[in-house]
Amino acid sequence: MMVLLANHGGKSGGWKCAGCSANWSNNGGLIVAADGQGQCLVIAQQNTYEHWNGKSIIAAIEI
Repeated sequence: MMVLLANHGGKSGGWKCAGCSANWSNNGGLIVAADGQGQCLVIAQQNTYEHWNGKSIIAAIEI
């Protein structure tokens, strides 16, 4: 089973945020992970040969 971990990566009323959202494949291999805190989009995609590819895109918008 694929695993997706989405962590809060921004300011949170004085609490420390972990960030580092990530995706792991069904065999436990890391597909993609965010670099750390901050806003980003973590994307994992499986191709036709059942190989996983991933990318992390840093969001330029502040909310």
